[in-house]
Amino acid sequence: MQAEAAAGKPALPRLPAFRDGDGVETLTLTLRDVFGLEVQLRYTVYEAEDLITRTAVYTNTSSLPLTLHKAASLCLDFAPGPMDLITLNGTWAAERTPERAPLRWGIQSIGSTRGIPGHAHNPAAILCTPDCTETAGSCWGFALVYSGNFLIEAQRADAGQRLVMGIHPYHFHWQLEPGASFAGPEVAGELCRMQELTGADTVIFCPGAVQTGPFVEEIDFTGRHTTSDEELLAMTQLAHDRGMRVFWKPAVNCLDGTWRARISFFDQDVPCETKWSGWFASYQAFQLHFAALAQQAGADMLILGCEMTQAERREAEWRRLIAAVRSVYAGAVSYNCDKYGEEHVSWWDALDVIASSGYYPIGQIDQNLDRIEPVVQHFQKPFFFAEAGCMQVSGAAAIPNNWELQGAPDPEEQARWYNALLTACQARPWFDGTAFWDWPLPAHAAADRYAFIQGPALDRIRAFYCAGK
Repeated sequence: MQAEAAAGKPALPRLPAFRDGDGVETLTLTLRDVFGLEVQLRYTVYEAEDLITRTAVYTNTSSLPLTLHKAASLCLDFAPGPMDLITLNGTWAAERTPERAPLRWGIQSIGSTRGIPGHAHNPAAILCTPDCTETAGSCWGFALVYSGNFLIEAQRADAGQRLVMGIHPYHFHWQLEPGASFAGPEVAGELCRMQELTGADTVIFCPGAVQTGPFVEEIDFTGRHTTSDEELLAMTQLAHDRGMRVFWKPAVNCLDGTWRARISFFDQDVPCETKWSGWFASYQAFQLHFAALAQQAGADMLILGCEMTQAERREAEWRRLIAAVRSVYAGAVSYNCDKYGEEHVSWWDALDVIASSGYYPIGQIDQNLDRIEPVVQHFQKPFFFAEAGCMQVSGAAAIPNNWELQGAPDPEEQARWYNALLTACQARPWFDGTAFWDWPLPAHAAADRYAFIQGPALDRIRAFYCAGK
C-alpha cells in the first residue's frame, strides 16, 4: 500500500463531485492485487464544511482485460454496540421522509436499479447511537454525490458495524482494458436533484475568471478561482447524458468586489494608463480557451460574458472577439447584457441569440418585456433571460437586482416574484426561456439568499414546468 497526502483534489472524469478550492486536502491510498487491479482510495477533507468525501478509482495495470462486478465508493467500520439506521424514503410530493429503526443483526439495505435517482430511495443514510437527537448525540451521515443504480448496506455483527455504499451490483459488469480506469461516484448530485425538482431541460455552467480591479488589463483564468477543465467537461457530459442542453457562460469578476459592469478604460489611449486594447487581448484569450473547450465538450451554446455594461460600447472589439470565437467553436453564440441594456447593444446582429439579465421589479416585469420585444423583432433573433432571480428577503421583489439588500427572511416574497415572472413570460410567444439564479451546493445554500433549492419558490417552479407548461 502507498499513501500520499496533497493539497487540492483530483478531478473525477465524467462525474460530479463536491467542491475543490481553499482548505481542501486529499489523502490517497493506493492498493494493488495480484491480478494487476489497482485501487486508489481518495479521502478529501473539507475543513470549512466539517466534511470528508471518499471515492474509489479502479485501474487495470495488467496486460489483460479485467471485469468489475462490484464497485463500492465507501466501506466504513464502527466499534461494536447498538446503533440506529436512518434512511430517507418517500413518494411523489413526500420525498425524503426520514425512517429510523434499530440496526438489526445481519445486513439491512436500500438501493435502486432504476438507472436514475428517484424519490423512492434516496442515496443517503445515517448511522447514530440510540440516544442521538437532532441537537445532541453521535451520528454519521453519508450521501452519494451522484447515483443512478446504487446500493447502501448496513451490517451489524459481533465484531461491530459496517456501512458499504456504491454502485448496485445487479447487472453491473464493467470491462477494464489494460491501462483503463473506472471511478465510483463520490460519497458526500446536485445537478441531478436540480433537474428532478425543477423539470429543467437546460443548465448553464459559468466558469469564472478574475482581475484584481476594474481598471486592470490582466485576467486570470487558470488559478484557483476558475473551474478546472476536467470538472467542466465531466459536468457537461453528465448533463448531456441526462438529456439536458448545456450552455457555458465564461464570466470575469473583480477580486476587489467591484461589479464587472464597471470595468472600463479611457476611450482614447493615454500613456502610462491601462488600455482597452490590453484588456480585450486578455478577455479574448479567456473566451477562446473556453470556446475551444466548449467545442470539445459539445456545449450547445457559448455566452461570451455577463453584464459587461461599460465594455459594450466597444463595438469593434466585440465583433473581432465574436469572429475569433466562431473560428474555434461551431455552436450557437450569445452574450448576456444587464437588465435595461437590451436596446443599447449595437452588435446583436453578430450573435445567434439575444440574452439579458431579468432582475426586474415585480410590478414592472410586463412593462420591461414590452420594451424588450421591439429589440427582438428588429434583430430577428431568439431571446431569453440568461439569468434572473430574487432573494428570499423582505422587499427583494421590488429590487431583485440588489444583492446587498438587508431584511428579514421571506421565502414567500421570492415565490411571489417567481410567479409574476413565469406568468408574464408565458404570455409572450417570442420569449424562449429563463435561467434561474441560482442553485448552489447544499453546503453553501444557507449563505446564498438567491438560492431556491427548497421552499415555495421551488414549489412554484416545479408546478409550472413539471406540469408541462
